[in-house]
Amino acid sequence: MVDSPGVVEQLHASLDSRLSPEAVAGLVRTALAGRLTAEQDALLARASAPRYPWLGTHYSSMSSEFERPVPVDHKLRMLAVMLADGDVDQAALDAAAAIADDPWAVRLQIQVLAPFVGWDPAVPFHKRMNRQARKAAGVRLSGRRYDRVVRHLNRLNARLDAFERHFMLRQLLLVGRSGLAAQINAGEMGADVDAACFVAYWVANRNRRTVFTTAGRDNPMDEVAAMLLDRCVARGGFTDWWMIARAYPAPVIVARLDDGRRGELMGRWSWFMGLASNQLRELHAQWPVSGPSMPDEVWEGRPGLMPTPEERGAGRPLIDRATMVVRPGVDSSTWNTLAQAYNTARAGWINCLGAAGALEVLDVVCPPKVMRLMAADVQMMHGGGAHPDTAVWATLPLPWEVLDGDAECTRETVELACRQHGVDPHAAGWTAPRQTGAVAAWKPTPELVHGVEVGDPVLAGLLRRAGVFAGRKSSPAATAGYLSDTGEHHAGVTLAEPQSAGEAGGSQ
Repeated sequence: MVDSPGVVEQLHASLDSRLSPEAVAGLVRTALAGRLTAEQDALLARASAPRYPWLGTHYSSMSSEFERPVPVDHKLRMLAVMLADGDVDQAALDAAAAIADDPWAVRLQIQVLAPFVGWDPAVPFHKRMNRQARKAAGVRLSGRRYDRVVRHLNRLNARLDAFERHFMLRQLLLVGRSGLAAQINAGEMGADVDAACFVAYWVANRNRRTVFTTAGRDNPMDEVAAMLLDRCVARGGFTDWWMIARAYPAPVIVARLDDGRRGELMGRWSWFMGLASNQLRELHAQWPVSGPSMPDEVWEGRPGLMPTPEERGAGRPLIDRATMVVRPGVDSSTWNTLAQAYNTARAGWINCLGAAGALEVLDVVCPPKVMRLMAADVQMMHGGGAHPDTAVWATLPLPWEVLDGDAECTRETVELACRQHGVDPHAAGWTAPRQTGAVAAWKPTPELVHGVEVGDPVLAGLLRRAGVFAGRKSSPAATAGYLSDTGEHHAGVTLAEPQSAGEAGGSQ
């Protein structure tokens, strides 16, 4: 039984946020108080110690949240005011506020409302109903109120389109980072605190920001996470493996599920893989293409000599799949978020196949990975070469073509491409569950400004506001107080090299 009230709720809330591993380790130590060995307690005490105790418990200049969509509560309140005949009913305002953060609930409500106010989202404002049409439709609003309501609903409908997309991208961001952990509810975590502690700490480690370094990303399975997982293994059948499998779908974990749960998990991964794939297809269709080297007018005086557009290089994407170097006009942030979600879902799906002994499914269809986009300067710092997986990705059909049945890609196809480019298809997770590294030593979370480690969190916040390391001109006034007499600008800053090509443009 957890002694501290609310600690399980805090652990659950951390699944949908970006709480630091140190803060989660402190919650874990509280949740498991009195049930830890001396070694386990000492490890958690070290992992939960604040790095800057003089600034408060676990102070950081970095946000503890993933960006959330802005609710439409203001627009719903304004709609309630427009529809009110006199004083606004407080119950109506409360009902509007209750659904303001759910775009699908809001859309359902305005669709129910539409016939009563004469609004049709497919009809432009300048073609709205006249007085006779409103009377025939039974709309009892005055002309002025009708115009205001229709105009407002048009704006709300457009806002919902953006809201739904932002909401969906955030869900895919969480899937890419921590799998299906955000689907775990507080009741499940309260029923098995040991499993809840592992899941919360594992998610916090997975949500760590990437350091701009050539050393590659540390294994999120550090000694603290391994200790918490060992506690769950020791409890055997008393552990809620369904909860753990949604956050940590390793084959050895998925194998502990019954066939029903394993099939359900496989279905969820497949659904998210398809969702991310569809979004990637839309982004890929928007990639800029090259124009002809010479316009058509130049060739008009040379009848019979004009090459085809393909021969002149017209219509080719400016982004080379063999390098995946980003170009202006490409939304690389969204692409990389979707690529990570797709690859995580794909890995979870393959893990489920492996745990069920059904990897022969890949003999029929083996969806390829998706590579992330990289900045050219990052790739140059790695010798100008792309990650080996990128060459495999460039050789294979596009994943959405495979999933839609427009292209064939089997395990044999993928393994042939991997051998062609010197990649181990099993170890790299192309045709089998990806091999994991050794348990990592625990490390404190660094204070980062756009991937660059900064020793002082107060300075880090100042540098972030000033735009340092962000590719834009910084404000001299913002950093003036931190300049030394010699004009040194990087006191307290660790200028690390960029992350490895395998992390920046890699697959997982």
